[in-house]
Amino acid sequence: MELGYLLKDRKYYSDLDYGLDIGVLFSPLDKMRLGVRYALGLNNVLEDDITFTNNEGNPITGIKLNNRVLQFSLYYDVFNL
Repeated sequence: MELGYLLKDRKYYSDLDYGLDIGVLFSPLDKMRLGVRYALGLNNVLEDDITFTNNEGNPITGIKLNNRVLQFSLYYDVFNL
């Protein structure tokens, strides 16, 4: 579970964001690690008072914006704790 709080640019986005994370970490060598993680945002981060229009000026409804992240990581253990 991941929880985020927006500190600036609050005009168009909601303050709170939450989601689910899943990932794996693999150690091919003693001091090196490779990881991959996917984060899926569960709530709409757009504020309700924003109105989008098409080319004819008609309002578009039902727009939702969720965060989605695919992260690749490479770790090297300097201290080998």
